[in-house]
Amino acid sequence: MFKSLFLICFCATAVCEEMDVAKISEAMGHIIGKNLDSFGLDFDLDAVVKGLIEESEGISSPLNEDECVQAIATLQEEKIAETTEHELEQVDAVSNGDQIKEYEDYPFSTPDSPKHR
Repeated sequence: MFKSLFLICFCATAVCEEMDVAKISEAMGHIIGKNLDSFGLDFDLDAVVKGLIEESEGISSPLNEDECVQAIATLQEEKIAETTEHELEQVDAVSNGDQIKEYEDYPFSTPDSPKHR
């Protein structure tokens, strides 16, 4: 009877530990996702998962760490330049009295913007 109780407790503990590892692993995925979002870029999540798997299997990365950091910085600079150009076009349109069709992307509100109507 004592052996049966011990076995049941041992198995229940093992299942709980597996659940905790699963929860922790999922939470780690959320943390990684938040960190990826903080870069402001649209990463290919399938490729990110592939990289995680390959790293755990000892497969070499297609870029070293410095190359990856530089590539991310370049993409961020390009995105900032595109956003800035788009916002300047909108400001020029407003200063010329033109209507802006993309109110969701409008960087600031005016008495004419939909939020004030």
